[in-house]
Amino acid sequence: MSKNWFEVSTEGFRAIQLGKPKWYAVREILQNAFDEKITECRLQTTHDSVRGKATFTVEDDNPEGFKDLQDAFTLYRDCYKRPDPTKRGRNNIGEKQAIAICDYAEIESTTGTWVFDDRGRHKKLHKRDSGSKVTLVIDMTKADFEDTLKFVRLLIVPKEIKFTYTVVYVHDPERNHALVCEHKEPDRTFETTLLTEYLKEDRMVRTTRKTKVELYKPTERAYLFEIGIPVCPIDCEFSINVSQRVPMSIDRDTVSQSYLQDLYAEVLRQTYTELPKDKAADTWVNIALADDRLKDKDDPVAREAVKTIVKDRYGDKVCSASPGDPRSVDDAICKDFNVVHGRELPSDVWDTFRKHEAIPSSTRLFGRGVAEYCKPIQPNEDMNNIAIMAQHIAQETLGIWPDVEFVESDATDAAWYGGRKLTFNVEQLGAGWFAPPLTKEHIALIIHELAHEGGEHHTEGYYKTLASIGAHLVMMALKEPGFFKLG
Repeated sequence: MSKNWFEVSTEGFRAIQLGKPKWYAVREILQNAFDEKITECRLQTTHDSVRGKATFTVEDDNPEGFKDLQDAFTLYRDCYKRPDPTKRGRNNIGEKQAIAICDYAEIESTTGTWVFDDRGRHKKLHKRDSGSKVTLVIDMTKADFEDTLKFVRLLIVPKEIKFTYTVVYVHDPERNHALVCEHKEPDRTFETTLLTEYLKEDRMVRTTRKTKVELYKPTERAYLFEIGIPVCPIDCEFSINVSQRVPMSIDRDTVSQSYLQDLYAEVLRQTYTELPKDKAADTWVNIALADDRLKDKDDPVAREAVKTIVKDRYGDKVCSASPGDPRSVDDAICKDFNVVHGRELPSDVWDTFRKHEAIPSSTRLFGRGVAEYCKPIQPNEDMNNIAIMAQHIAQETLGIWPDVEFVESDATDAAWYGGRKLTFNVEQLGAGWFAPPLTKEHIALIIHELAHEGGEHHTEGYYKTLASIGAHLVMMALKEPGFFKLG
């Protein structure tokens, strides 16, 4: 009777791993080396295009060698890295995934050597004096091999490690080369609190922890890195290297949207002053703006970042469209404002903008007749004369007799019309504006507002009504010039 509840099918495990990119195997071996206390790591790659085989050898100078060779073939075995969130490994499955797709694999260390070949798994007596050496032989096309080299070139090598790799093309020796991969200095470094995972007592738990984040300007596509190891491509202005364990899927190639959102928010907080204006509407910026880290109205950095993004996107003249106040939307357009409609942005981005009062509503800027912003006033004789003139013009040209009122309002408009009511904003015009004699400024404002009987600005009805009123008044001026006398 076996104490083990489960058995693992090598063939089934291999089939699952073969569905992944081939560079996956090299990633796991290099990652294991970088997690150890080493000063040097060497990768040798060889590709035989005729046989369709690639050989990868990773060698390091770790004095202790491979800590426990049983880790090479025991799935999910207890791992010394799990309690430490600054280590990349956690599942103790990576080297098994790499070996599963190999025709041949060999692990040499200070405690012995294990070979995996067509005869199965067997141990050799050979031991190294120091360090470890892992050799993998994998079926690989030219494209898979080049993709693997591309992955290697993406690595952010730790500063304390000298990493070299050689590339050998068996049937194209002119392309052979060797490189020393230098540590890449980041363009920006900052600290923030991010989610991570580690072993606490007998289980893996998630917690937030302060860590260093490094930003790099990508030469091609941006990537998310976990302690220098590429995780996945991201749609961001920067490649992001997180200096602690990143919570991700078991295959370690995807992260949650909420984690990315936190990251993007922190990146935006750090870089909003240098972000090109034409990048202010990028998808990653919208994702960042939806994050709670940018919603705190008492956070001056968040507030400035949000307002800067709004300005870069829309300019100094911007407002949101008030659905229940189409007249204010129309007025905003006429005054060359960028009017942002609700459907243009996700609701959680709008929530961030509202928290920081980054985009005022069209009603707030151009609303009419709202009690909070308007105070009715008693008209004087000059105002009454202008009101009577406006009513006579409306009756003669439109066949209507509108109400006229006078208000003090902080609205930017001098007057407005709606619901058969003409409103003059005395705060904008000044009481002296109404004094006789009747001027072209009086007539122009009255015509402009009464034309709204035909519709809003930029509508055909408005312009037809505007032309009709003007034509009627010209004819009246020719026939009855006394009509235009005030009082």
